[in-house]
Amino acid sequence: MCGVVYVLVVYQPKILTPTLLPGEEVVMEGLRVYLLPDGRDEGTGLSTGGPTLLPAEGAVFLTSYRIIFKGTPCDPLGACSP
Repeated sequence: MCGVVYVLVVYQPKILTPTLLPGEEVVMEGLRVYLLPDGRDEGTGLSTGGPTLLPAEGAVFLTSYRIIFKGTPCDPLGACSP
C-alpha cells in the first residue's frame, strides 16, 4: 500500500518591533493583524496617486504614547489571507 502525504507550510512573517521614542514603553506586545480596505476612498472619487498600501499584514503595538502598526502590503488576491 502506497500513501501520499501532503505537508502544508504556512508562512508567518516575523513581527518587527517598532522604534520607540525616548521614554515610551510598550504596554502590549505585537498583535498580528490584517488591514483591509473599507471602501472609503472609492466613495470620494479621488485617487491618491501613490502605491496601494491595503490590504496589509503586520502587527499592532500599544505603547504608553501611541498605537503603532508595523507591517507590509500584501497580495490582494489571497497571499495574505488570515
